[in-house]
Amino acid sequence: MYKTTSILILTAIAAMILSIFGLRGETDIAIVNYLFEKRNIATLNILFFVTLLASSGTALITILSVAVSSLVRKYTDTAIAAVSGFFATELAMLSLKQIFQRSRPDIAFRAISENSFSFPSGHATTAAFVFGFLAYLIFLGTKNTTTRVATLSSVIVMTIAVDLSRVYLGVHYTSDVIAGNLLGFLVLLLTIALHTRWRKQHTIIGESHSRTVIISISLCIMTATLWFLFGSTP
Repeated sequence: MYKTTSILILTAIAAMILSIFGLRGETDIAIVNYLFEKRNIATLNILFFVTLLASSGTALITILSVAVSSLVRKYTDTAIAAVSGFFATELAMLSLKQIFQRSRPDIAFRAISENSFSFPSGHATTAAFVFGFLAYLIFLGTKNTTTRVATLSSVIVMTIAVDLSRVYLGVHYTSDVIAGNLLGFLVLLLTIALHTRWRKQHTIIGESHSRTVIISISLCIMTATLWFLFGSTP
C-alpha cells in the first residue's frame, strides 16, 4: 500500500515538473488562442457554471459539510482528514503561485476577472482534491467494482471539465491546470495514506459515507447555482 502510494506521489511530482517546463510557451498560447476563436456565449455560460463548482468558496462549503456530517456521525478522523487535507492543498497551491509568479493569459482573452498569479490553477487543484476526496469516501463504503469505476470516472470527467473551463474562460494556460491537478491529487494521496494508516491502527473497518457525499454534492451544486444566478456572469 505505502510502496504504491510512494510511487504514485513520485510520479505526480515528476509529472508536475514536466508540466512546468514542457507545455509553457507556444503550445500553451496556441491552445488559448484556439479556444478563444471558438468561444460563444452558450458555452461560456456552461463552463462558467462548471468553474464555480471548484471555486474556493464552493469547495470550502463542500468540505465543511463533509466535516460536519462526519462529526455528527462520530467519524472524527474523517472530518479531520477532510479539513486538514483541504487547507494543506490550498496552502500548497498559494505558496507555489508566489514562488513561480506566472502571469495569466493576456487580459484580452479573459472572459472573467482574475487577479492572482496563474501557476498552478487554484480551481484545478481544488477540483482534484475535493472531487477526489468525495470519491474516496464512497470507496470506503463499497467494494462494488461498478460503483467504484463509475465514481472514479465521474471524478475524472468533472476534473477535466473544470480544467477546460479555466482555459476556455481565458484565465489559465493548459500547463497551469495540469500542474493544479497533479498538486491536488498529490495532497489527496498523502491525505488518504495518512487516514488509511490511522484507520488501520484503530482497526476501523468499513464506513458508509453515502449520505455525507450526497449532502456535500448537493451543497456544492446549490452554492454554484446561487453564485451563477446572482453573481456576475461572463
